Amino acid sequence: MGLEPTQNPTIQETLEEMGEIEKEEEIIELNDAPKRAKAEFIEEPIKKAEPNVVLPATVEESSSVPTIREADILNPNYGMDVKIEVATHVANILSNVLEKQDLVLYGLNKSNKEKGYVTVEGWNTLGTMLGITPITECVVPFQTKAKYGYKARVSLYQNAIIENGKLVSGTLLATAEAIATSAGFQKNEPDVYSMAQTRALGKVYRMALSWIMKLAGFEPTPAEEMPSYQ
Repeated sequence: MGLEPTQNPTIQETLEEMGEIEKEEEIIELNDAPKRAKAEFIEEPIKKAEPNVVLPATVEESSSVPTIREADILNPNYGMDVKIEVATHVANILSNVLEKQDLVLYGLNKSNKEKGYVTVEGWNTLGTMLGITPITECVVPFQTKAKYGYKARVSLYQNAIIENGKLVSGTLLATAEAIATSAGFQKNEPDVYSMAQTRALGKVYRMALSWIMKLAGFEPTPAEEMPSYQ
């Protein structure tokens, strides 16, 4: 029984067979490509774009007001241009407070124009904003034809230090005197006594701070000095 001859592939057949294998491998790679891409996508997800966050500006950046304290507008060591800018900033805040708290008395001036006159509480508000303390120096009887009369003297101090009811230190800004009598709308002695202090307080504030009150849009005359207040 004879053996069948072995069929040896020709070179051409071998090359063709190798070509088919390469084609199959390419097809496999192409079929696997989406899977790999999907795997890569899962491993490295697309990063979300960070929103453009705008940080709020600091006080120095958002405001043109110089970095001096409000109280420094009364300091002679600073230039007036700087002090006016800060004083305007203070005046804008003051205006809102006075209107909101009803500390302005509106009346007609000599030209029959309506103007705003600030009460002594409003002047005290401005003084507090600037670190000012009013000190009553004295209240003494004042000779008058009326039944009662008093004269008061009030001073303004900045950065005042008071110990045991006495002024220890501070910068004197201004001093003013005023009188009140029972010939006015105040008839009782305690009321006359108190009105003398109130008028002196409004007067001394006017002497020192009327320019700031004008920047706020109000008249420099304290409301207590106006006839319509009575």
